[in-house]
Amino acid sequence: TQFWAGSHRSAGLIGFGAAAQVLRGAVDGVVPAGGCVAYDYRLMHRGMSNTSEDTVRPVLQFMYAKQSYKETKNYGATSLFEPAVAA
Repeated sequence: TQFWAGSHRSAGLIGFGAAAQVLRGAVDGVVPAGGCVAYDYRLMHRGMSNTSEDTVRPVLQFMYAKQSYKETKNYGATSLFEPAVAA
């Protein structure tokens, strides 16, 4: 996973793009085999290519947030668990 350091402080960012490299904000989350990466989910982040042969990279994702926080940038605004509210 690649992260844009400090991007959680700018609510107006809408994509990772080339600006992260130009501004020297891109950080590669490279860890040894068996390691894990933990980060503030508000950071802009993107998956990187898997260059190893015949290797599967399982992902376990856990998100913890205040009840008032609504995730809309990464997965949209529609909940899979809460019933839709009629407009």
